[in-house]
Amino acid sequence: MLLACTKTVSKNNETNLELSYLFIDAMSRDIDWGQALDENGEGWTSFEAVECEDCGLVHVLGAHGQTTCADEMPEFEDENGDEVDNICQGCLNPEGPMMSFYWPCAVGDFIDESKGLQGLPVCIVDIRLPSGTYETGIALTGGGMDLSWELCETYIRLGYYPPFSLASNLPDMADKHNSPSAQLVLAAAAETCRAVKERAGSAMERNLDRAKEYAAKVAAGVID
Repeated sequence: MLLACTKTVSKNNETNLELSYLFIDAMSRDIDWGQALDENGEGWTSFEAVECEDCGLVHVLGAHGQTTCADEMPEFEDENGDEVDNICQGCLNPEGPMMSFYWPCAVGDFIDESKGLQGLPVCIVDIRLPSGTYETGIALTGGGMDLSWELCETYIRLGYYPPFSLASNLPDMADKHNSPSAQLVLAAAAETCRAVKERAGSAMERNLDRAKEYAAKVAAGVID
């Protein structure tokens, strides 16, 4: 995962995370997931962590419909490191991207990073653009309410400060303040806002200086 231009954010002075500012300017991008597929059903791939409710195994699945735990993982390694047959018939139902937009984000290992997002209503998507290149992003696997908190936490788990457009509009939801991750999300969101404010202040001072220089040249008759 990218860690360029990093700064540490603390939670209760106990947990220190190095996060990147790389995506603080990111904005959501519209997409029609159906139209993005070609005649072969290719065009994007999703990676979603789904926990089996029967046995607790976590699978990373694409949006290919309902399946079972044993079908997706016929064998697994037990606590002793031995390969054992998986006989669990627990139902797995990956949602895939549900909303007609995604948030750009760089991801290292799709499988490992997806497992780290388990419990959040998101999946990682790898999208083929019209140019033939690919872009990785975050898509929601659910909707119906403002999921800005969850999107911010997703960016944090992936190693980034959340985008300003999310960090500056976190809704005041009482249940979030009781969440163990709430303080970390708020701290990271505050740092995003601070970084944008600092950059805006520098740009403002630079433009004011240039305006004064221009006015002085006009007054001196150097330019009309």
